[in-house]
Amino acid sequence: MGVAGEFPVSDPRRAERPRCLTTHITAYDDAGPFPRAVATSDWQSGRGDTFGFGTGQLIKEFQYGPGNSAREGNGGLIGSTLNLKSRASEMHLLRAGDVALPITFHGIFVGA
Repeated sequence: MGVAGEFPVSDPRRAERPRCLTTHITAYDDAGPFPRAVATSDWQSGRGDTFGFGTGQLIKEFQYGPGNSAREGNGGLIGSTLNLKSRASEMHLLRAGDVALPITFHGIFVGA
């Protein structure tokens, strides 16, 4: 399984234990040198999953948040992107075990 990616993360509860899921940022298209997608690689099954943000977004690294069960992949990934069109940062939450299916949430940020 050939995978190109940066900033790999996995479930911190599995540190120093066998695991099969790794999440990382990766290129999604040929629109430039910067990562524009989040991907999950399952090293046991060979399955890969990708969520592309498109050419108008620059991705920063995502962090893993464990879910409410011990099952690997049960949890969320939270990270930010820079939306080049609106010139604003955005927060995103993805399912760790299925990044192609984003979770939506609403929020409001108010200046101090």
